[in-house]
Amino acid sequence: MTAFSRGMGESYGVFLIPLSEHFSWNRGQATSVYSIYMLSLGLGSLIAGLTFDKFGPRFNYMIGTALLTICYYSASSFESLWQFYIFLGIFGGIGASMVGVIPSQSLVSRWFNYRLGTALSIAYAGQGLGSLIIAPTAQFLIVLAGWGSAYKYASVGFLSCFLLVSILPWKRISEGAIGNPRRTVDGKAYGGLSLKEATKTKVFWAFFFIFGTTAFAIFGISLQV
Repeated sequence: MTAFSRGMGESYGVFLIPLSEHFSWNRGQATSVYSIYMLSLGLGSLIAGLTFDKFGPRFNYMIGTALLTICYYSASSFESLWQFYIFLGIFGGIGASMVGVIPSQSLVSRWFNYRLGTALSIAYAGQGLGSLIIAPTAQFLIVLAGWGSAYKYASVGFLSCFLLVSILPWKRISEGAIGNPRRTVDGKAYGGLSLKEATKTKVFWAFFFIFGTTAFAIFGISLQV
């Protein structure tokens, strides 16, 4: 899920020139879609965390894959910049956050206690691997069939994901492994720090600062590069 959703989001750089040429956009107009996407991804992460805790992972993955299916299928026939803002920017960003790192890390941490860092690193690697695979695939599809068809193919992929997550045993998946301090029972935390307790620690705010400054540095230049 992380590889496909973030891979498509980051592949916007591949669509940048074809879209600019088709719509006669300047660089500022073309990159503004990605800016809105990243803003929605960030704000959507807050929403993803709240809904994950309140409604569980099935809700997140169903809503996220549905949004991504709709936004990329719709993108194939867009005619105006504002349509890209709403669908690819807002819906695409929120959809990617709903199926991205927040729910995946929450679930992985419930299943792994020993070597948790290794398990999380494999799940998190989906972002980079997704970009490595999807970016050249998108370029191939654009050359072969055009940018509109490439977006349609992406929507078919997300529709397949939607059908898959609709039949997964989410109750068992969401509980986690027996003996894991982060396991949940009937949706309630089995152990570990509460949010209120975590916000009183220096480590929590240190990671907040690290993630914030790193993201600002990377995504402020990645699309332009």
